Amino acid sequence: MTTKHSLILFSLAVFLFSLLPASVLAQQAAQAPQTPTDKPNPEASSTPCPDVEPLRKNITQLNIELQRLKKRVAELEKERLANSIQE
Repeated sequence: MTTKHSLILFSLAVFLFSLLPASVLAQQAAQAPQTPTDKPNPEASSTPCPDVEPLRKNITQLNIELQRLKKRVAELEKERLANSIQE
């Protein structure tokens, strides 16, 4: 693995890490309990947004890719450490 490949993978991992907080916040907002002042709107619940399901699938796919990249970055860090010790 060259330094160029390592840098590309690291950049991709940083990009995906930057997407993670938005998905975490969205999940936390969806799981937050409603307070008595937050009464659900009956009209809003009867017409679900058609874009929600593809977005959830996208978040799931991005989280899977993020976990894969985290593992790869860890592997590359171990290789880099091993190579720097050998030198």
